Amino acid sequence: MHTLQFIGGTSETLASIRDISQAASDSHLPILIHRLFEDGDIAAFYRLAASQPKTTFIVAHQLGPKMAQLLKAPKNVYTDISGLTLASRAAAPEFVKLWRAFGMMNRVLLGSDWPMLNPSEHAAALQDYPLT
Repeated sequence: MHTLQFIGGTSETLASIRDISQAASDSHLPILIHRLFEDGDIAAFYRLAASQPKTTFIVAHQLGPKMAQLLKAPKNVYTDISGLTLASRAAAPEFVKLWRAFGMMNRVLLGSDWPMLNPSEHAAALQDYPLT
């Protein structure tokens, strides 16, 4: 596992990221980014993703409180709904609205953060969401 800092990264770090991204693309493997982003980090990450269009990136937790930033993501960036059970059910309509704008059927993935959170709890939570 590599921990990468997008802001202030050295040219060596950025070269390593590109090498990892290329290897993942060549192997048809996605890269999961599991971290909290600062605003500048999101923009830097999106520039990286846009520069590697054949690589699939998955951002965990819908970017957390910065979820609306997903609308600016390049087409090779996906997200998961892990942590959904921690959100207020009152937010469900807004989540669904954003998912639809982001491309829910193609770019939002089921995730649970198992073993900390149970996948069946996420599936049950989705039953309360206005998905149809």
